[in-house]
Amino acid sequence: MLISEIFERHVRLIGHDCFKKLANSAVLVAGIGGLGSTVAQLLARTGIGTLHLVDFDRVEENNLNRQILYTRQDIGYYKVDVAAKRLKEIVPHIKIVPHRAKLSPEFILPDVDVIVDCLDNFSDRFVLDMLAEDKNIPLVHGGVARFHGQVTVIKYGETQTIRDIFEEVEDKDKIPVFPPLVTLVGSIQASETVKLLCDLGPSLVGKLLLIDLLANTIDTIDL
Repeated sequence: MLISEIFERHVRLIGHDCFKKLANSAVLVAGIGGLGSTVAQLLARTGIGTLHLVDFDRVEENNLNRQILYTRQDIGYYKVDVAAKRLKEIVPHIKIVPHRAKLSPEFILPDVDVIVDCLDNFSDRFVLDMLAEDKNIPLVHGGVARFHGQVTVIKYGETQTIRDIFEEVEDKDKIPVFPPLVTLVGSIQASETVKLLCDLGPSLVGKLLLIDLLANTIDTIDL
C-alpha cells in the first residue's frame, strides 16, 4: 500500500503490516476534552483508518489550557464538530464519525476494535465500561487529577473491569489538572491503543501505570 509522507517516519518503526492494521482499524474515543484531544490527534497522525468521537460538550475558554485541539475561535461550538474538522485538516483521508451524544446505557456502540476512555468522571466511565464489556471491546483507560495520572488496559474476560478497579472512587467537580500531565497520559493511551491493535511489545493489560509529575515518578503495579 502507498504510504503518505505524513506516516513515513514512523512506519519504518512499526512496520508495514502494523500500519496496514491501523489503516483498517476503527477506534472510539470517548470524551474529546483534554485527554481526548491528544489521543484523537495522535491516533490520526499515526494512521488509524476510522475514528469515532463521542462528546456532548461545547468548547469553553477554560478548556484551552489542556484541550490542544481547540482555539479561541472554537469557543461555543460542539467539540466533536471542531475536532472532526481539525483532524481532517491534518489527515485528509481519515474517516471521522462524530457522535454529539452523552454516554448512557442506551448508547449504541459502533463497530470498533478499541475504545479509549478519555472521560472526566467515573459515573460516565462506569457506563462506558458496561457498554464495552457487553460487546467485549478492549478499553484503554486514562485519568488525570492535579499532578497525578493513570493508565490501564482492560480486556474483558482476562482483566478486572473499570468498575472493579475503581468501585470506591467518588466524582468531584472541577479538579485542577496540570496541563503537561494531560498530554503525557493521552500520549500513553494512544501508544497503548496502537500496541493493542498491532500486538506490539509489553502492554498495560492487567497493569496500572501511575504517574506523579511533581515527584517525577512513574510506577507500574499489577492488578
